[in-house]
Amino acid sequence: MKHILLAEDEESIRRYLTVLLGRQGYDVSAVRDGKEALDYIKSSTQDPEKHIDLLITDIRMPNLSGFELIDEMNKENIAIPAVVITGSEDRKTVLDALRKGFQEFIDKPIVEKQLIESLQKTFKKIELEDTRTKKLLKAAETQKISFDKIIGKYRLLKIIGEGANGTVYLCERTDNGIKCAFKTLRLNPTGDKSSEMSIRRFIHESNAISQLKHPNIVNFVEFGYVGSDPATGIPYIVMEYFEGVSMKHYINEPDKIDLKSKIHIIHQIADALSSVHAKNIFHRDIKPDNVLVDKQLTVKITDFGVCHLPTSDLTMTTELMGSPGYMAPEYLQYGKVGKLLDIYALGVVSYELLTGCKPFDANNLTELMEKVIHHKPDDPRKIFPDFPPYLLDVLGMMLRKNPRRRYQDASEIKKDLENYVPGKSANSFIDGMRRTISRKFDWN
Repeated sequence: MKHILLAEDEESIRRYLTVLLGRQGYDVSAVRDGKEALDYIKSSTQDPEKHIDLLITDIRMPNLSGFELIDEMNKENIAIPAVVITGSEDRKTVLDALRKGFQEFIDKPIVEKQLIESLQKTFKKIELEDTRTKKLLKAAETQKISFDKIIGKYRLLKIIGEGANGTVYLCERTDNGIKCAFKTLRLNPTGDKSSEMSIRRFIHESNAISQLKHPNIVNFVEFGYVGSDPATGIPYIVMEYFEGVSMKHYINEPDKIDLKSKIHIIHQIADALSSVHAKNIFHRDIKPDNVLVDKQLTVKITDFGVCHLPTSDLTMTTELMGSPGYMAPEYLQYGKVGKLLDIYALGVVSYELLTGCKPFDANNLTELMEKVIHHKPDDPRKIFPDFPPYLLDVLGMMLRKNPRRRYQDASEIKKDLENYVPGKSANSFIDGMRRTISRKFDWN
């Protein structure tokens, strides 16, 4: 019998749900607020008989809200699938809930049929994830990757990058000695519920980069599995090895390169995005960490793990994708997806590269979202009084709140920047100025 912990402060709703869920064969423990729920959850970790299969919680409760309850659980490293009860249609509330990791929503007023269907869907999803994760974790235990191990035609040499979800190795081909980057997933041995989605995104990334050929995008070599069985093997991607540093390196040390070099970097990113968008692919996570720059200032865009592909429904959900500081206002408000998200994100990273500062300072995520949606960025001239007027206009066009008034294609940014690179002819410069006169951005 599935055990559900119900946290709801309204007594009538709490009693109704307890009876309703009991009739459906669930074992229900009901509490009045987030604090009682947290105490019960902590005690359940010490008592196997109290094991909780699902948490159903209201958002607004005394002592501890539903969101605060999840935060406290995360601090204690307690992972329980959760469903949220909400009467709010506010987009921000929905996004906050998704960000916290809630599986489903139960709308108020509660409709019995919808509630039952929602719970059945949730438990089915949990069971599928559990089955797949157990297989993959078993495979991971027997297929641990070690240095100097040969996988296919690749010999792993050393780790060159590590993140929360994966590891990147420097490898060389055994047939010709060519160096490549070998990227594989890191699976959580405790049975992390996100393993299934991580694998799907990994395969999704390989599908994206295999379609793209551009000098400013890390080139795809091949996709495969560690082990003989794709159903349980750990997937890997082999890409070209690019010896560069994160764009953050030049943001944190703004005097390291001159203005012309910074424009050159932005120009290359715009050129790459133009090629990506031509395939109807949207990167959706353009940020300094995903832009590599080598000593010759050649740029390579990486990490297409959350991109949108025209043939996939993986990212066509209400799930929040990307990095909040680089998300466009229309995405934070309405969830709209398109190439203009990448153009806005390019505006943010360009602002950082040109000024050494972020366009918005915020103490928390809620404040950041508020500023992105409603406030203008700080005028770059407050940081650098001699900031070039033509760059103000280009930057402003990328960062417009209204996507219809933003650059409509990355190729337009590329063209405008070409005209502003020092050394161009006077006629080219004048042509560029004419194009942006009607695009003046009011920074005040």
